Amino acid sequence: MTRKTLLLGFVLLTALISDLLAQQPDNQYNSNSRFEQIGSMLPTPNSYRSASGAPGKDYWQNRADYDIKAELDDQNQSVTASEVITYKNSSPDELRYLWLQLDQNNFKKGGIAQLTSTSSLTDRATTFGRLANTAGVLAKKEYGYNILSVKDRAGNPLKFTINETMMRVDLPTPMKTGGSFSFSVDWSFNITDAVATRARSGYEFFPKDGNYLYELAQWFPRMCVYDDVNGWQHKQFPTVQKVVKICYLD
Repeated sequence: MTRKTLLLGFVLLTALISDLLAQQPDNQYNSNSRFEQIGSMLPTPNSYRSASGAPGKDYWQNRADYDIKAELDDQNQSVTASEVITYKNSSPDELRYLWLQLDQNNFKKGGIAQLTSTSSLTDRATTFGRLANTAGVLAKKEYGYNILSVKDRAGNPLKFTINETMMRVDLPTPMKTGGSFSFSVDWSFNITDAVATRARSGYEFFPKDGNYLYELAQWFPRMCVYDDVNGWQHKQFPTVQKVVKICYLD
């Protein structure tokens, strides 16, 4: 067998292997299938969690305690409140900042929720809620959190950065494993009309009785989850209609 024949055979074999690899899907799981197995979504078992999903020998979970004082203004349909959060770091990592969720910022003018919100008029029907939303009912007031202050327990202001529905609070010194940090947040916000926004939180006015019914949810700045898989869970909360965030007991 000549060298040219060997070289030609090698080229053909290489081309065949490349063609077979190209025909294989990049992911063995189909994300569009309702019967998709969730193996690709689960983190790799380690000392923090076993393959069964049970806590491992080195399992840890951070803790947040809240002391909240709030006032509901029935005349103006608003909330003014303050909270003291005590956050304990049980992770093996040193934390230099904290992340909080500001879910009420979904209703801010020009926010990510409004910019990505969609609606439609069909040949069958629509709803008064959609029409009211389209007409700009939310434009009558300023909505979303008004963060008045963020301070440590001694009353010193803390540097914080708000990014849509998330707020980062920089710590004066890194929080080591086993350490804890207490800080206060003062805030206020106008309560939305639940009928107009079709949200799961807000107020409903009853003209016959002349009073308001309040059903409030996600009404206080709350800690984001910190875990060993993704670190801080600080993905934006981009919709006023659906809850798609992962919930943790942290």
